[in-house]
Amino acid sequence: MKYNLPKKHFSYSQLSLWLKNKQQYRERYYLDAPAFESKETIFGKRVARMLETGQKDPVLDLVPRYPVMEHRLEVKIAGVPFLGFLDSFSKRKKAILEYKTGKNAWNDVLVHKHDQLTIYSLLVKTIYGKVDPLVKLIWIETRYKSETQKLGNREMEGESNELEFTGKIEIFERKIAEWERKNIKKLIIRTAEEISKDYTNWQKKL
Repeated sequence: MKYNLPKKHFSYSQLSLWLKNKQQYRERYYLDAPAFESKETIFGKRVARMLETGQKDPVLDLVPRYPVMEHRLEVKIAGVPFLGFLDSFSKRKKAILEYKTGKNAWNDVLVHKHDQLTIYSLLVKTIYGKVDPLVKLIWIETRYKSETQKLGNREMEGESNELEFTGKIEIFERKIAEWERKNIKKLIIRTAEEISKDYTNWQKKL
């Protein structure tokens, strides 16, 4: 099948948004609306750059890393042009590390449900012919800095608008089986077909 997708490459973020909210997907990728950014996402991008460049930080220095940071993966999945970036990758072991920041705690259930890990495992297996089945997700906990505010003669503790690390780091391990990669491949193809048909119909209405 020849796909008619709004962007040159398909990605996890596109797949996730389409499944979550089709109208938001159309606005973002058909109409090129700017991507929503919060203080948390902006901070997460800054942390990613710090990890990639090896910037020294007392918390990030404790975070596990593989030799290759921000490893670009570009491959066709049953004809679907797919693009992904691994936070950290071992070419020798074909092993994947994924970093997450935020104040909302991760747990084993959330990690098991996180399709991004399965997709990245599929991309590595497709490109290299093999992949370490054990994928690790590292959660770097953050919080808003506290600040003291004066109300008349009283001082009150509250949260500022600036994020910081709490110092807590948790490592979750998930073993991804071959059947999971097969299922996520089917989901990628099915979703790409849906978007292709929807985008074609949208173009016809212009």
